[in-house]
Amino acid sequence: MLRRLLVPIIVVVGLFTPTVAQAAPPYEHMHYSGTDSFTDTLCGLAITGTVEFSGVTTVRTVKGSDGQAFLAHNNYETVETITYAATGNKIVFTANGVFHEQRASHVSGTVWSFDFLDAGTFTITDLDGNRLLRDRGVIKIRQLFDTLGDSQPGGILISEELLALHGPHADESTFCNVVLDQLT
Repeated sequence: MLRRLLVPIIVVVGLFTPTVAQAAPPYEHMHYSGTDSFTDTLCGLAITGTVEFSGVTTVRTVKGSDGQAFLAHNNYETVETITYAATGNKIVFTANGVFHEQRASHVSGTVWSFDFLDAGTFTITDLDGNRLLRDRGVIKIRQLFDTLGDSQPGGILISEELLALHGPHADESTFCNVVLDQLT
């Protein structure tokens, strides 16, 4: 749950290289920005939210993958305003960081393993800007994906393994205590 809030991750995946692969020239490079709204459950509360986001992303085809595997590098910034309708109380989540897929390894068929890191800061504030919680550091994860063999970034997540966690990161209990204290 925390990771979903921390990172608007672009998932990219691949196919057909028997060893660890490197990236080729860009498949896609773009600046992006936008807004969105959503409903969700956060720490047991039904919430609504709005998000503003921006960044720069580069997607590269993995060399030797026959155009089936992709690695992403994404510098991002987000601001989410979360509202609990029962009380009208709000909090703000901000994130600024970099998502970097570092390696792709072909497993079999259309299944690939991807190692990525997400480094940056995540802050929860009240509407007056008072800091309630701040995470910063690096999270490194390995994901196993079925790329579907369609020559497009994306696929189906099969499994995920935490490889490393560096820096101060709140556990789910601490996170939810802050959220519940402010919203209820």
